[in-house]
Amino acid sequence: MPSHNADSEHLAPNVRYEFNKLAHDIEDILHTLGDAADEQTEELKAKARSALNNVRDLELRARSQLHSAEQITQKLVHEHPWSVIVATAVAAYTLGLLTKRRE
Repeated sequence: MPSHNADSEHLAPNVRYEFNKLAHDIEDILHTLGDAADEQTEELKAKARSALNNVRDLELRARSQLHSAEQITQKLVHEHPWSVIVATAVAAYTLGLLTKRRE
């Protein structure tokens, strides 16, 4: 079975990219503010650090939830393969009926 980290990266590369991009943008803001010491700048830096920590925490929670959902899906598919096959076929057939062109 592939590792948890590899699965997360494979299943949600766009989400991971967006989290990393946001974290990088916040780090750029902190770098740009630099060593400025006025009260307003210090407040902005504190908010940016807090936002960065929140983004990183959110990414970790999203990965954990993705991993849990993956494990549940794997278990369901292995325990009830025919139920999954039938449910998928019914869903595909229904979707086909709904999207079929009417003549």
